[in-house]
Amino acid sequence: MGGLKGKTICFTGTLQGMKRADAAAKATKAGAIVKSSVVKTLDYLVACEGAGSKLASAGPDTEIITQDGGLKGKTICFTGTLQGMKRADAAAKATKAGAIVKSSVVKTLDYLVACEGAGSKVDSAGPNTEIITQDEFEAMLGGGKGKSPSKAAKPTRKISKKDESSSDEDSDESSEPVKKRVPKKKLGGGLKGKTICFTGTLQGMKRADAAAKATKAGAIVKSSVVKTLDYLVACEGAGSKLASAGPDTEIITQDEFEAML
Repeated sequence: MGGLKGKTICFTGTLQGMKRADAAAKATKAGAIVKSSVVKTLDYLVACEGAGSKLASAGPDTEIITQDGGLKGKTICFTGTLQGMKRADAAAKATKAGAIVKSSVVKTLDYLVACEGAGSKVDSAGPNTEIITQDEFEAMLGGGKGKSPSKAAKPTRKISKKDESSSDEDSDESSEPVKKRVPKKKLGGGLKGKTICFTGTLQGMKRADAAAKATKAGAIVKSSVVKTLDYLVACEGAGSKLASAGPDTEIITQDEFEAML
């Protein structure tokens, strides 16, 4: 399990150590679209204690995961400055969830949590490393280890290679196809000569300031979402505007944008 941005997710059963509303809030903060019931089109179904027969309602492409978020046995590393916690605390949480914490960025990493000031270190990650934000990392954590679902989970997908974003439609029966994201480009640079646009509410800076930073880095800032964009920075409340991006547009988070500066 990796980036939740644009993914549909539902919780079933009893979560350990947190209320369902809190889990839904964390998923929403990470950009996921939380569904209130199990439908065939779900991307992720979090199966907790007592999930029971509801698992059978999931579609063939739904990935069934436990509350621990799929970190068990995965290698992970943190780079940059985390917000609201020390790196040692983040490492402890990852370890509690079953992850193997690495002290440096290596090619074989499963997850690299790129925080503020990550800079060029993200370039050291391997091609199969999933680069995620702190919000995405926290959304992958559970209050305790979830029970293994009675229905076998599908193999974990590398979302950096096959990520999707969808509209903010709330209907569980929506069958509108979601937009596929192209593979993530290496962070830490590459804005020169690229077109970029911002949608949603940025955290800690005004849109004009973000546009100024992008321009300084050599990017061409667009005021609206067009099919020919190279990068679309999707922030809180981006909603349905994501659907206006072209098939080759790279949809990134604010943290990923800042890491490219």
